[in-house]
Amino acid sequence: MALAENHISPEEDTKIIWVGSDVACVEMVKILLDYSEIAVDTEFHREKTYYPRLALLQLGVAGLAFLVDPFRVEMTLLAPLFESDIEFVFHALEQDLDILERACGVRAKVFFDTQIAAGFIGLSRPSLAHLADRLLGIELPKADRLSDWTQRPLTDAQKSYAASDVAHLLVMKAKISQELESAGRLNWALDEFEHVSSRRKEPTDPALAWQKIKECRSLKGSARKVAKSVAQWREERAIELDIPPRYLLSDLTVAAVAQLAPKTKQELLKVRGIDPRQITNGADVNILDAVKEGLLLDKVPEIPHQNDDGARGAGAVVSLCLAWLSQKCNDERFDSTIVGTREDVAQLLAGDKESRLASGWRYELVGKQLMDIKLAKLSLTGGSGGKIVAISTED
Repeated sequence: MALAENHISPEEDTKIIWVGSDVACVEMVKILLDYSEIAVDTEFHREKTYYPRLALLQLGVAGLAFLVDPFRVEMTLLAPLFESDIEFVFHALEQDLDILERACGVRAKVFFDTQIAAGFIGLSRPSLAHLADRLLGIELPKADRLSDWTQRPLTDAQKSYAASDVAHLLVMKAKISQELESAGRLNWALDEFEHVSSRRKEPTDPALAWQKIKECRSLKGSARKVAKSVAQWREERAIELDIPPRYLLSDLTVAAVAQLAPKTKQELLKVRGIDPRQITNGADVNILDAVKEGLLLDKVPEIPHQNDDGARGAGAVVSLCLAWLSQKCNDERFDSTIVGTREDVAQLLAGDKESRLASGWRYELVGKQLMDIKLAKLSLTGGSGGKIVAISTED
């Protein structure tokens, strides 16, 4: 058997299986294709790469936890699994979906997120450990934030921890689904999974990279033009090399280059933060070319408009409506952070049809009433116990 069994497990009846070869992966996929739902988790690092680096994939079904080594396995072999109609159960799926799609070349089609779903029954973005304690009364192994998941071999403690992440997900999913069904919110949760999964984490648009640099947003005139060009070069090069942009130039150094606009290597070496080791292999030429290109730009890049709720009075209305939304969510056993933010409320009151509160389950829960408040069909007033009460103005 190509699959390597290892009986160190978080539970007596969970068998941990190490998948460290293509042959073992193909065998695992054949086994898992017979299941209707599979628990999924990943371990990854992002400190030294542009994209998160997948270090381990965990797949769990009843009694089995497969640990897949992405350093030894051709991950595209998992494509038939993720292309199937099997339901994949995650805890905080958004980042995992992106990482797996990048590794395997396909995106899971059917999924369930226990963290998001928990918000629909009044639990505010619980950790996996908190949810396991709350729903199952069990204590999961504690995560070691300093654990190196790229090391090989993994320790027994690492394997046990990794397996525990998927060993209980399916049971927790079943319990949450039952509560969602009883509350009539299962379809709302499924809609939210779909919405969240559609928000792919795309690389920063290199042409807009300067906007993420605090020191560059305060620059003016030609300095801002150079900042745009240098930041764009840095982002494109970082993507190409798969390294963090700061490894090429720090944010402060990008701003300093933009401000001084050096024309020669000697001038570049005098810029604050420039290390001679950073401008080898032609990097100095690239930076100086970026400076030239920036100075030749026709227009000074504009700073994106920041929504400040408009006038002070409008901001006060948004604050009051947001307080009512939070109270409404608390009364309905809902995680308000899932329902809407201050920006969502401000967009709705400003008539923005793209506001998340303007459609779907959010509109049904709070959006319609917020629109009635805007149209003066409802007014907000103080009630007993300090509560904010929405009362009809049409009686």
